[in-house]
Amino acid sequence: MPQDDRTTGGTDGRQQNQGQNQGQQPQGQQSQQQPQQQQASRGSGRRSVGSRLRDYLATTVVRFGLAAIGVVLLLFSLGQAFGVDLLGAFADALSTQTGQWLVVALFALFLIGAAERGLSHG
Repeated sequence: MPQDDRTTGGTDGRQQNQGQNQGQQPQGQQSQQQPQQQQASRGSGRRSVGSRLRDYLATTVVRFGLAAIGVVLLLFSLGQAFGVDLLGAFADALSTQTGQWLVVALFALFLIGAAERGLSHG
C-alpha cells in the first residue's frame, strides 16, 4: 500500500537526512578545515618580535606607573598616620640636584631590570 505524503508529513528518509545535515559540512570539508584551524591557533602563539616588544614595554610602563603611584600613596598615608609631611619632604628632596640624580639612577635600575627580565623570557 503506497504511503500518502500527508501521513509522513511530506518527507521521506532522504529528506530527513538532508535536513539533519544542513548545519553540518561534508566530511571532506571538515577534514580540510581542522588543519587550518590548528595552524591558526598555532599562528596566534607566534607573534612578531615587534609585537612582543611592544607588549613587554607597555606592561613594564604600566607596572612602573603603578609602583610610582604606590610610593606616593604610601608616603602620603604614612605622613597622615604619623602627622609628618613625608610627601612634602620627599618632594623637597627630589628638588635638589642630588635628589634628581637619584631619580635618574632609579630609572637606570628600572631599565636594567626590564632588560634582564626581557632577556630571561626571550
